[in-house]
Amino acid sequence: MPARRESRHLAVSPDGRWLVAAASRSATVYCWDVPSGTLHWQRIIEDAFNLRGLAFTPDGKHVVFAHVVRREFPASKENIEQGWVIDSRLSRLPLDPRAQPPLEQIALDTPGKVVGDPHGLAITSDGRYLAVTASGTHELLLLDADHVPRIGGDPGDLIDPALLTGDHAMRRVPLGRRPLAVVPLDGARLALANYLLDAVQVVDADAGKVVRAIPLGSPAQPSLARQGEDLFYDATRSHNQWFSCHTCHSDGHTCGLTFDTLNDDSYGKR
Repeated sequence: MPARRESRHLAVSPDGRWLVAAASRSATVYCWDVPSGTLHWQRIIEDAFNLRGLAFTPDGKHVVFAHVVRREFPASKENIEQGWVIDSRLSRLPLDPRAQPPLEQIALDTPGKVVGDPHGLAITSDGRYLAVTASGTHELLLLDADHVPRIGGDPGDLIDPALLTGDHAMRRVPLGRRPLAVVPLDGARLALANYLLDAVQVVDADAGKVVRAIPLGSPAQPSLARQGEDLFYDATRSHNQWFSCHTCHSDGHTCGLTFDTLNDDSYGKR
C-alpha cells in the first residue's frame, strides 16, 4: 500500500473495514478497503502540510485530522499576527468520496494567542469531545463535538467567534512541554503522551484538567540535546505563538514548502 512522503498517522474505522493514513509532507490522506487491500480514495489537501492527528468520527462516516496551512504572504511581523503566513486547522473528509461537501475545515487560532503545531487528535469514548494536542503551545484543545462549525470553503485565518464564548467555547488545557499522541479512555477521560515531559498524562475533559501524571523516568538534569529540543519545539517563543522551528523544519528536516522570509529585502523571491 504505497503512501508517499512521510505517512505519519493511521486510523481504522469503527467497523474495521477502512484504514486511513495521513502523509505529512505530501499533504495527502489515503483510504484503503482493508478486506481487499485496494485504495478507496486519496485526497491532497491544498496548501496543507504537517498532517498529524487522525481519527474517525464515532459513526464511521468521516475522517478528522489536524494540520497547518501555508498562506502566500511574506513572513513580516504584520502578516504573521494576521495569520497570513501559517494557520492551524482541523479538516474533515467524508468516507464516501461522492459526499458533499468534499472537505470541511475550521481554523483553530485565536487572536494574539494562537495554537502552535497541532499534533494528536482523538474523540472521547462518549463522543462528546473532540480533543487536539497543540504540541508547540503545550496544551490540549477541547471542542464540543456536537457544536463544531463546518465550513466547506476556506475558514479564514482565525477561529470562528462562536468557538470563543458561551457554553460551547473551545477550552485550552495547559499540559507543559510537548504533548503529542492522545487516545480516549473511558467516558470523557483521555490519555496523552508528553514527549519532553517524559510522562503520560490523564485529562478529564469534563473538568478540563490533568487528573493524573505518570512519570516515565526522565533524568533529573536534562542533557544539552534535550534543552535544545525544548527550544526547537516551542512555539510560545514566536510572535503571538504562531509557529516553532519544527513547524517549517519538521523534526529537524523540512516541510517541503518554500516561504518568503524577506531576508533579501525584497518580496516575491524564496
